[in-house]
Amino acid sequence: MAKSHTRLSFFDLPKNVRTDILFLSDLVRPCYVDLARGRLRDIKANRTLCVQCHEYERIKGVDRRQQLPCVCPPIPVNLFCISSAIYQEVVTVFFQFNKLLINGRAHHSLENLQRLERKALPSLRYLHISLDDHAPAELADAGALGAKAAGQWSAVCDYIASNLTPRQSCFHVYCQMTEALAAKRITGSLGKLPVMKKCGLRLGQAKDDTFQTLARATVRKIMGQPDETSFPLERLPSEIRSHILYYIGLVASVAHSRSWGAKMYIRNGVKSPRYDRCCGKCTEAKGECCCISRRSAFSTSSDCVVIPTVLLRLNKLISPEAIDVCYGKNQFRFVGDPLLNLNILLCLPRHSVKLIRHIYYCFGLVSIIRLSKPECMARRHWIEFVHFLMQSMDVTQLSLHITATALWRFSAIGGWPAEMIIDTERAILAPLREMRGLKSAFIDMVGHGNKEIESIEREIVGQGYGTITHDVRGKRSLVGLE
Repeated sequence: MAKSHTRLSFFDLPKNVRTDILFLSDLVRPCYVDLARGRLRDIKANRTLCVQCHEYERIKGVDRRQQLPCVCPPIPVNLFCISSAIYQEVVTVFFQFNKLLINGRAHHSLENLQRLERKALPSLRYLHISLDDHAPAELADAGALGAKAAGQWSAVCDYIASNLTPRQSCFHVYCQMTEALAAKRITGSLGKLPVMKKCGLRLGQAKDDTFQTLARATVRKIMGQPDETSFPLERLPSEIRSHILYYIGLVASVAHSRSWGAKMYIRNGVKSPRYDRCCGKCTEAKGECCCISRRSAFSTSSDCVVIPTVLLRLNKLISPEAIDVCYGKNQFRFVGDPLLNLNILLCLPRHSVKLIRHIYYCFGLVSIIRLSKPECMARRHWIEFVHFLMQSMDVTQLSLHITATALWRFSAIGGWPAEMIIDTERAILAPLREMRGLKSAFIDMVGHGNKEIESIEREIVGQGYGTITHDVRGKRSLVGLE
């Protein structure tokens, strides 16, 4: 007698297998799901596109200022209409693994949230609210318009607080505040939210200490973290205080240190932020930066560390020790015109400059073009920069890194003759011959096998030089060891 085969149902499969099937059906997408009054849109702003979509833009050469279509597969909305049982399964997976984005004003956010399936909101894991340019102006109004906008935003926070599951959701809010009243109304209502798994708040595109402090306090309150209290650092021995100052961010940062610790960037005489780019961990949305080193924001998932320069002027006991750690352990990186960078060093206290132990100088394309001309003032400015280092610093304790690898472009692509390349290298290295007894040195140039240049390099490095290495492009690196 033949055995009867019963048909296997979707719900006969294990739950993890059903979830994997829904994943493979493109129900979960890398990009944010943009909610526009309850509808799913495929047109998204660039800042919310995933990595694959940004790579598509780069390959196609599309203008990033345009509103671009997402290249991720469309959401299979037909899955929501098969049956009530499958609907519950699909909605749970959809809210649990997708990142929801809400753009617009406060009342738009409330309308979009109320149109969602309320039973599935407790499973929501990622929620991103971006208030448009009209919201700050409405919230900053001291009259009836501002009170109405504040009430709408409070209703949004109340709705989120009553539906999200504590300690499971990642919540981020982005807005461009210019008035303190608007910022206080935004942060005041956010205090009602439950404790989140991750949280980020950006109150402004540009960095502002007042808004950043407010964002930090609000996020810490949402995360249920205790208020920051003072610590009696003065009671500890000086050796322990120095170690503490080293690890709390004055050396920016131990977690991101390279060969000589962190780098303080000085580009063409202008102090630039330590992080020129977003860390990539402060938020799930690519382009919506919440780095504390760049924005008026705070995020629990960011790994940016800002140098606490307030310690340099705290009191008579801590400040000298903080100055020793800050100037002695960091690597100061100079890029660009020597004269402009010299002006920065002249603005620093002379006793602090003497404590600098690590210097990195990178000659860019423009600087190399200027140095290639014998009659240009750039050569004299470079000599003045080197003389200032010798007069103001302890050369025997100085680690020096000089790189001019951009010369390779002029040699291989620009068509400069070898004599011109060698003359430019000579203009860079000749002033350094007077810096006798360097603790360590690293010279990165273009290799032409010129004996005069190599002798100058060995003279700068001293007897303890390491090896000369050549890469596939002919670039030469000479390393001097301590």
